[in-house]
Amino acid sequence: IGGDSFDYALEPGGAQFAIIDAVGHGMPAVLLSVVAINALRNARREGRSISDAYLAGGSVLEDHFDDSSFVTGQIGTLDVRTGRLSWLNAGHPLPLLMRDGHVRELACRPSLPMGLGGAVAEVAVEDLQPGDSVLFYTDGAVENRSQGGESFGVARLIDHLAVAVQEGVVPAETVRRLSTSIVAHNGGDLSDDATLLLVEYHGLQATDARAATA
Repeated sequence: IGGDSFDYALEPGGAQFAIIDAVGHGMPAVLLSVVAINALRNARREGRSISDAYLAGGSVLEDHFDDSSFVTGQIGTLDVRTGRLSWLNAGHPLPLLMRDGHVRELACRPSLPMGLGGAVAEVAVEDLQPGDSVLFYTDGAVENRSQGGESFGVARLIDHLAVAVQEGVVPAETVRRLSTSIVAHNGGDLSDDATLLLVEYHGLQATDARAATA
């Protein structure tokens, strides 16, 4: 009910995804989130680029909501043939790249949140290596606070992500562990939605092998 949402699609040769966080809480935020996700989904189905999807999503929000309504988020694509990750940042927390036991933030000049107008500032590109993981998340994952007032924080998120990936668990279990840690830190309750979207790249040979045995 805090306005978070995500969407993804697996297609021949790659994946497309989006993670968003609508301003506010309750039903107004839910409506913003639903409209934004469906606008991005429609753009994807029409074969548009992530830049065009961002502009289309923003245009729909501007047409149907007031000037104070907006949605932050990230829109991306992963080409499994090359490992090239392309993504656009619309005023959202930076994602985390996990490679060879080390975690770092991926940089991208932020475009304005969807619904506030403005052009695309940058479409960032990162060439992933087999075994890389990239975690996209909403601000609720790191800004929710414990009963003592301490936020979960990016540093703690990095630590938990590193441990999970180093233990070699599957992406779904990694996300489950991160979610459990976030909720536990905040006393079993959250004041804001916390959404995690994990992309793990296995390389083209691994993808071909799975397809051959399917």
